[in-house]
Amino acid sequence: MQRRRFLHTLSMGAASLPWLPGCGGSVSADGGAPASFSSSSTPVLHQATLTVNATATGTPVNRRVLGHNVEWVDGGDNLVDANGVFYPAPLAQVRALQPTVLRYPGGLQSDVFHWQRARNEHVFTGAIQPMLMSTRRVLELCEATGAEPLFTVNVVTGTPEEAAAWVRQTNVDRIVSSATGRLLPRVAFWEIGNEPYLQVDFRGDLTLAPAEFTRRANLFIAAMRAVDASVQIGLPLTLDALNGQSVTPYPGFSRSVAGALTERFDFASFHNAYMPLAVGDAPTGAARYAAAMAGAEGVRDSLARARALVDELRPGAAIPLAVTEHAALFSSADTGSTTPLGAMYVADLLRVLAETPGLLLANHWSLSGNGRFGAIGGQGGNAFNRATADVMALVGATLRGERLAALVECDSVATPSVGLVPARGALPLLSALVCREGRVLRALLIHKDAQRSAQVQVVLGSSALAASISLTTLSTDDVNDTADVPGLWQRAGTAPAGGRQLVAGLPPHSVSLLEMTYS
Repeated sequence: MQRRRFLHTLSMGAASLPWLPGCGGSVSADGGAPASFSSSSTPVLHQATLTVNATATGTPVNRRVLGHNVEWVDGGDNLVDANGVFYPAPLAQVRALQPTVLRYPGGLQSDVFHWQRARNEHVFTGAIQPMLMSTRRVLELCEATGAEPLFTVNVVTGTPEEAAAWVRQTNVDRIVSSATGRLLPRVAFWEIGNEPYLQVDFRGDLTLAPAEFTRRANLFIAAMRAVDASVQIGLPLTLDALNGQSVTPYPGFSRSVAGALTERFDFASFHNAYMPLAVGDAPTGAARYAAAMAGAEGVRDSLARARALVDELRPGAAIPLAVTEHAALFSSADTGSTTPLGAMYVADLLRVLAETPGLLLANHWSLSGNGRFGAIGGQGGNAFNRATADVMALVGATLRGERLAALVECDSVATPSVGLVPARGALPLLSALVCREGRVLRALLIHKDAQRSAQVQVVLGSSALAASISLTTLSTDDVNDTADVPGLWQRAGTAPAGGRQLVAGLPPHSVSLLEMTYS
């Protein structure tokens, strides 16, 4: 596993507290888990309604939330062979996934990365590896997929001159594709370091005090802009706490850094979407399930706090936010990121990110390999979609054209505080992301009820009449299946009856794409 830095004084929240009744949610006789999240009760059908005006004015979608991280180490996490050539199988998987932004060279690895060297240090093992996933290769991956690059400069062991030379190489001198002979994409987005608000517990030499980071950030930004004034530069910032728990050893880091920074930054990067994240033992049972299902709404709350913080630090500047790393992460030693439950969290998170105003982009940790974190698993020719890639493909298919307002009426439950996820009094058991592209309406439906099937009545409103309807559903008998193999989801396709009102049937704990044309 390659999550990097510890979270200061973090401990798991009250996962053992009894659940409270939610609006429309039933509670077991002993005061434990609600029947809708429990496997011990007799199932009943979950009735829900989704209402959307198919002809209403929408909001342009933000497809930049479909980004990923690409590390330089280990052949770009199993993307290229020993000769630096892309393996055909994972490249095909990446193309099918259609990532929109690729962040490079990856997390803590960026703090020891020197782009001009033929060999670099693997920060976790100390091994010196050849630069197989080089600047050219990652830009060729962008060329092959249509993704935009986002580069993180080495502000810890690198120099402003090194960063400026990198900008010159990609944006002024340019690099030619070895695949097509065309100029490779310019790099518009850059980050000044990775997570300077944390300490590296196993590498003290990679820790910077806030004042020193600020001093270096000013020098780096000035040097990079002197080469290309058009670059958009991101500054890593953090909240002091999530769910009442400290997540930085430097309280007031963001205010301290932004207060002393004299150079302009164009977006603020946050890593507040690793959920539910508890130190020590991972949550289990009903608490684990509830934390994953409520995690995205917790991120929505923290992004609102981040928005208020950045507006306070730079009043009137309307600086956008970015979530440059996110993933399902139950604890520092948990494999839940590859489970269907972890994938459901990512699907729900992407829904929240797509709905967040003023969000520039988001990057899943990570694209491939990388222990259990890559959306694409396997080695070289044996690449396969993990559960997260399957749901991200459905989100990507949904997120096109305009996003429409949608009203969801369904049962809800109260959920406890677990790790970084706050308690919620009434968590809806169905969430939806609805988009329109031409005369095609697409709805991503995330059914969070752990036991009951849902009968969802879809009401289009206005004078729209649905036809040519399809429903693709990903479901599973075991949301906590940790097997690192393809096919953890059972995929099913149906064709509900059309009209102004239609009914879609959803299995328990499932992610579905409802697609319809209308007249």
